[in-house]
This record gives sequence, C-alpha cells and structure tokens, in this order.
Amino acid sequence: MEKYYAYSFPDFLSDPEFQLWVNSGCPADHEVWGKFPVILPDRAADFYRAVEVVSELFDPALHLPQAEMNREVERILSATRPKHRIFMPVQRWYWAAATLLLCGLWWLSRPAAIGPPTAYRYLKAAPSDEVIEKMNGTHEVTAFWLPDGSLAQLHPGAKIRFAAADFDDHTPRREVFMSGDIFFDVVRKDQQPFLVYTDYLQTRVVGTSFLVETSTGKARVVVKTGKVLVLPYNVDEEAEVSLTPNQMVTYSGDPNQLVKDLAEKPEILVAARDQVRFEFDNTPIGDVFSELQRAYGIPIHISGSALKNCFLSVRMGEEPFEEKLEIICRTIGARFEVLDGEVTVTGDGC
Repeated sequence: MEKYYAYSFPDFLSDPEFQLWVNSGCPADHEVWGKFPVILPDRAADFYRAVEVVSELFDPALHLPQAEMNREVERILSATRPKHRIFMPVQRWYWAAATLLLCGLWWLSRPAAIGPPTAYRYLKAAPSDEVIEKMNGTHEVTAFWLPDGSLAQLHPGAKIRFAAADFDDHTPRREVFMSGDIFFDVVRKDQQPFLVYTDYLQTRVVGTSFLVETSTGKARVVVKTGKVLVLPYNVDEEAEVSLTPNQMVTYSGDPNQLVKDLAEKPEILVAARDQVRFEFDNTPIGDVFSELQRAYGIPIHISGSALKNCFLSVRMGEEPFEEKLEIICRTIGARFEVLDGEVTVTGDGC
C-alpha cells in the first residue's frame, strides 16, 4: 500500500489497474481500491475525481474507440504537468482540463439517462481552497449574496458551495451545490441559467425565486416567482418537471415518485397584490376563476360546459387559496380537485 501514499489525480488516472477497477463497477472488496479512501483520506478528493473521470470517459454509451480514450487520458495528463514559470496550482490545471473534456464528451454523445452531473460531484467534493463555501451555523435564517447579485437565504444548518469562476459573465451557466434548506432569489440572465444541485436532484432556472428543502431526508422545491425545472438524477430528461408560482415538487428517492402539487400555503403574486379584489357581484363563474388564477398564478380549469351559465355574488378577503375555492364551489354547487399542481372544477351546473 505504501506505493500509493503519494498518489495524486494523474497517478490514479493513468493506472491500468485503477481503470479496470472503475470499469468493473468499483467493487468494494478490492484489496487496494475498495478501501483506499478510508486508509488514505488525504488522497480521497483526487481518488474520487479520478473515479468520476474514468467512469465517464470509459462509459460504453460514448462509443469511443480505445485509442481515442487513451489519447484523451494523455491530454488530461499533459494538462496536469507543470509548465515552466507558470505558478498556477497544478490541481486547477488538471481539473479544468478534465471538466472541459467531460463536458464536451457528454454533450456530443450523452446517454438517455442523466447521471449526477460532473459539476455536482465536483462542487460537493472539491477541497475548500478551490470553492467558496458558506454554512449557516446559527439558529436564524442568514442572507448571503452570490457573485452575480442573486440572494441565498440559508436556514439553520444549510450549506452552499460554488466556484467563483462559474459566475463569470462568459460562463455558460451558474452552478451551486447545497444541502439543508435555502431560499433563492435569482438574478435573471437569459443566456446564463442558474443550476442548484442537491444529493437528490437538480433545479434549473433563469431568473426566479424558490425554496429548496433537503433537511427532512426528502427533497422539495417550492416556487414563489418565475419558472423552475426540476430533474432527479439517473432518469431520462423527459422526466423533467416544470413548476410555476405556488407549485412544488417532492422527491422521496424513487425516480418515479417526483410528486407535483400545490404549495402548502399559496401566496398572492407580488405583481397582482395591488390589483386583485375578491369581490364579485353577479360575475360569470369563468371570470371569477380567471381572477383567482391571475392572483395566485395557479392554473384553474373548468371541466365541461355545465358551469358556464353560473354567476357568483360573494365577497372574500384574506382567506387562504383553497378556502376561497371551497367558498366559490360551495356557492355554485361545484367541487374541485388538485392534481399535478393544477385545479380542475367540475359540477352539474346552476
């Protein structure tokens, strides 16, 4: 085992036995690699990065010839070798090269099922000198501003990690890794989407505000404004769920159990707060539900034509969203159902 004490990322990457172990599924009973991070924890970061590179570079789904894979490994290794009179840490050189290589290979020939993104694994495991980390060790929610001006409100125990370079105006996306519960208010940049990675799923936005919760052992995303796209790892891209204001999605660990629903306490949209009045005087029921939808941003559908001749006279104020629905439906003899974060109203007519 002594010969591995000084192993670094290039050593792992060029070791044929290590490559074979990774391509065999990383069996835990291997006499060297299976227990390596435990015996040599100071080498664990380089070890896990090499596992990531080898597993993705030698992925059968990429259909790369062996000669081409060997050339790509050599390119990465070349990038790790120090250049004369260049004092940038070697670690940054090889990781930048590896990341660029993997991104290119991934987008050129990616399989249908999406595994945890390279950025997620890097941001989660990268040493503290390579990323910026903020953790809330208090008992209060604390505010933290990201380099692009976006706000992250960290609940007690929450943590966020990111690379400052990812927030440069010329990067294709802004990316952070988080754990715990964090509310984001993201500065809108149409050409630079904002991605949040947790251990369960990824959330993609352009500019919006939303809450990500992971402290309960499940993952939940609740949208306040804008549009959010949520996707678990290791599923087809078609499984991506789109959320709009006052909708949420809960993920319990099963890729087939991404449950979309209404937020627990829907709030009136800021843009509509001073414009809507829940006071109706012989108002067509279609207009009533349109006003409710405009106020909360929640899609409301009237099933069939039986209710089109109904009119409503009622005054409401600060009642919660679902209580308003109950008042309206009870008044006209209708009923409502919430499914996938949307409301459907049915009835026999007035």
